[in-house]
Amino acid sequence: LSLGATGTLCPICALVAAAALSVAGLCALGLPAAERRALLCAAALACLLALPAGLSRGLYLRRDDARRRAAIGELQPQAGAPRLILVAREGCAFCEALELDVLADPSSRALLERSGGLQKVPEGHELALRHAGGPGAPVLLVISSAGEPLGRLRGLRPLREVQDFLRERLPPP
Repeated sequence: LSLGATGTLCPICALVAAAALSVAGLCALGLPAAERRALLCAAALACLLALPAGLSRGLYLRRDDARRRAAIGELQPQAGAPRLILVAREGCAFCEALELDVLADPSSRALLERSGGLQKVPEGHELALRHAGGPGAPVLLVISSAGEPLGRLRGLRPLREVQDFLRERLPPP
């Protein structure tokens, strides 16, 4: 039901609606037929009322994700600087969080501007196979302009930890 930030339905709203309907269904099991019907109708109505909020939130998330991706795409790579490679899997919530919530965070912009650019590749890409250290995503790689690995950060990490990782591996401003 929930498509997450890449779809149009807010996952939180969908989860709340599904939980409410499930609880109502479980509570209705021991009730007489008329009361069971009334309780389930009320729960279904509540879910229907929550649907527009979920859709509008989902659309907002989609636009916000597009804005953040565009901000990363506008960065001008620095000649000779190490490149950043984000190994990601399509539909991976952790990969999207690393890209959109950590790397696209405004406080990360100055660090990204010191790099030779950010390239997002799938797990089967040649760079991922050579430098990621095995299957799994997300993985953030820092590769020198000569193609040598300078660092690998596996998994979703807090903003400050990723920024410290990049500060240690990218040239100073």
